[in-house]
Amino acid sequence: MRSPRAFQEDTLFQKCEPGQSRVARPETRARYYFVVKETSMRYRLGSFILLIYILVGLYVAWLHNYITPTLLKQVAQALIAVFLWFLVLLGVDLHIGG
Repeated sequence: MRSPRAFQEDTLFQKCEPGQSRVARPETRARYYFVVKETSMRYRLGSFILLIYILVGLYVAWLHNYITPTLLKQVAQALIAVFLWFLVLLGVDLHIGG
């Protein structure tokens, strides 16, 4: 566990007198941007892997007839009805293809 003094010396901003603006130390600022960049790269890589996983799952489900054109039509109708619910209340028929 780090001592409070070590933590205080490693903060992003320098100590300042009352009335002065706080300025980040250059070496700390560079380290901060590196951590942010590394974190955002991990986030993008994880998002990309999740996207590929979902796309492969959709393809496999389509090949094994878990997803069919009829199912897609029903899901599309349901989504349209959810987002345009006020039209449904006004009596508009939102069924696709009759």
